[in-house]
Amino acid sequence: MDDRQSLFQPLIHGKPTIPPSTNKHYVHHASHKSGTINILVRFLSVFFIGLLALYANREASKGFDITVINDIKDSVAGRRFHLFYVSNDKATRIILDTSNFVEHLLYPEAHAQPKKHINHVVLRLSSLNSTSDNIGVVVHHSPSK
Repeated sequence: MDDRQSLFQPLIHGKPTIPPSTNKHYVHHASHKSGTINILVRFLSVFFIGLLALYANREASKGFDITVINDIKDSVAGRRFHLFYVSNDKATRIILDTSNFVEHLLYPEAHAQPKKHINHVVLRLSSLNSTSDNIGVVVHHSPSK
């Protein structure tokens, strides 16, 4: 019966003891201050990440939609186009870089003229003539109204 009672006893008896210190008030005050600083750092980190997410969302909403269509998927050129440009988003990056270049070429000063906004750009790889091996890239953009 004694073995049974020992199973129900806690593994640690009482609270852990703190070794005596010469200046208990200073030790208590320092731990309180570091706890407050830790909470403040965590709060500011979460606040900064939230602001960064809002800014990224705002910047992303300024852009335009890009659609890449590969009409000749079954051909060698279509497979290469998909492998080198579509699957790793290189075509999208090329469109964005070209758009940035043209924007700075047409509007060298940011506030000089009102810019024409584009909502959607479609990049289509299509065969110009189904009987020959001519392949063309068609870029179509739809301006905002």
